[in-house]
Amino acid sequence: MSKYSAYIDKYKNEILKDLDTLVSIPSVSNEDKATLGMPFGQEVADAFSVFEEIARRLGFEIETDDGYAISANYLNGEDYIGILGHLDVVGAQNINDWDYEPYKLTIKDNILYGRGVNDDKGPLLINLYAIRILRDMGCSFNRPVKVIAGGAEETTWNCMKHYFSTHKQPIMAYSPDGNFPIVNGEKGILTFEATYPKKDSVFQIVDIHGYEQDYMIPGYIEIVVHCDNLQNVDEQLQHKFKDGIAIFEFQGKSALTRNPQRAENPLFELAKFVIENSIYFDAGFVSLLTDVSNYLKDPYGKDCNIFYEDIDMGKTSIAPYMLTMQENTYAIRMDLRYPKGIKPEYIEDKLKQLFPTLQKLREKRLLYVPKESELINKLSQAYFNITKEVAEPLTKGGASYARVLDHGIAFGATFDGYDTKCHQPNESMPLNDLLKALEIYCESIYLLACE
Repeated sequence: MSKYSAYIDKYKNEILKDLDTLVSIPSVSNEDKATLGMPFGQEVADAFSVFEEIARRLGFEIETDDGYAISANYLNGEDYIGILGHLDVVGAQNINDWDYEPYKLTIKDNILYGRGVNDDKGPLLINLYAIRILRDMGCSFNRPVKVIAGGAEETTWNCMKHYFSTHKQPIMAYSPDGNFPIVNGEKGILTFEATYPKKDSVFQIVDIHGYEQDYMIPGYIEIVVHCDNLQNVDEQLQHKFKDGIAIFEFQGKSALTRNPQRAENPLFELAKFVIENSIYFDAGFVSLLTDVSNYLKDPYGKDCNIFYEDIDMGKTSIAPYMLTMQENTYAIRMDLRYPKGIKPEYIEDKLKQLFPTLQKLREKRLLYVPKESELINKLSQAYFNITKEVAEPLTKGGASYARVLDHGIAFGATFDGYDTKCHQPNESMPLNDLLKALEIYCESIYLLACE
């Protein structure tokens, strides 16, 4: 029990009601559906409207940002404490993979289910309530606080680019879109694509399936193959064909591309099969999968000579995750995370030596805040005051809005030991974890803005 417990208990049902309303909005950012004042589409705009309604009810002033972002402000002033989260979500993908409705808050055995309960609607919401609780307690704020919500974190990040083009940076900030205790390091991100020309072959690739979600290593991959003449094909392979069509499927274990060591990448099994039967397959397809097998198997980049380990931030990682086919080419997409101490230009140069057609699709700078900073010290103290556990800073491969901050980190709301199924079916978060996070945020905001 802490000094915040009674207030948290008072607001618990109201929080769950508000979270249900937010989760019910399928706020997938879509800039193709942009209209005036809604750069990310109607659903994200609807989520902004609900956020505004909640924040006004809790006593905040609202500042909109041309539909790119919205902030709930308590007090005014330039030297403010920032809390950055997002109201857009990834799509539900295959609805049949969910045990519960993705856009409805379900509570089962004290677990919250629904898209956004963890990433990032739930954590963002409880930060509003943390400030409200401090006000109820009569705490005197020495610094203004802004809870800033973006609408395109899962896609372009154009929300925060727009917001900070016209707004001053906070003096200190955190994003409740990571892990406890403290994420003071986020690895740099590079995403590349290499292409290979199509050529004539006995087996013609008709289609490729398995990739369903960006920055996820697929759990399976299958290729649909057509063959006009099976006469000279190995008998074992002939039996796979019906009316000239065969489907070859390869199972694996899915994982986020930032954690390739946790996956069993089916691309490697596909590569083994195609290489063993290379006389039947398109030489361009064989070349692609040979390169994948030779250079991308080691999840830390040893095979492609980009391995590096930093004492604070850990190792590089690389994950081939998306195999596609166009009219005249095949392509392989790879996602790479790197710590401080190695330059992105060096990584790109090394990969281009192996993949001459390499093109960079995405780049996000790394984040590292020294453990000795005032921000780390205060958040560490807040975490210890509530949990009685020492907060050891850690590095993650994921990307939070902390990367757009001059002095900010990711801080919660996920606790170690629970798999929230982030970006996957059955996204969830224990109710007790959400309420414990609220308690930590109350203490954190108190130390940052009130003490």
